[in-house]
Amino acid sequence: MVIRFALALEVSADELLGLKQIKDGSAKPNLKLIRRLKEIEALPAAQQKALLKTIDTFLKGAAK
Repeated sequence: MVIRFALALEVSADELLGLKQIKDGSAKPNLKLIRRLKEIEALPAAQQKALLKTIDTFLKGAAK
């Protein structure tokens, strides 16, 4: 799950988890986002998949 979020956010998994400083050095890890990611990881696989599909659809629409 972490890998999919890292790819979607275009950061490394280490950066997403706060293990490595984010590339530009000015941004701090978003603690609300990290907390939500942990909650998502605790969901059953089917719910995770449905939620990620929704997020992917939203991101594709936002990129237009």
